[in-house]
Amino acid sequence: MTQVVVLGHGGYAQGMKGNIAMLLGEIEGFHFLDFDISEDLETFKERLNETVLQIGKDPILFVCDLTGGSPFREACLITSEHNDYVVVGGINTAGFSEIAFLLEKSPDELSKLAVEASIEAIMVFKI
Repeated sequence: MTQVVVLGHGGYAQGMKGNIAMLLGEIEGFHFLDFDISEDLETFKERLNETVLQIGKDPILFVCDLTGGSPFREACLITSEHNDYVVVGGINTAGFSEIAFLLEKSPDELSKLAVEASIEAIMVFKI
């Protein structure tokens, strides 16, 4: 089963945890880790590595708040050493909702589904 590690700046990961729980309930296989303003990058890296070790041998989809930030870069570094890890950035609630109950799929498949659903959910309303 694919494990989803949600990473972000400030309270993004915990905010998404609450958002997902409110809409979908508690989802097994999701992990939430924030890069807090009060910590340095080394501390965040240690916590991220601990999370990966706790997951064990399952494939991982890292979902980051945005591309290019520290959580994204650190996830990419870890992913560069694992063929069954994938990193995606910028997924919205629709993207999380699309993949939440499909964790039997590979990280690659999940990342594509999440991106597609996120894009389709974006709209502008104007009178």
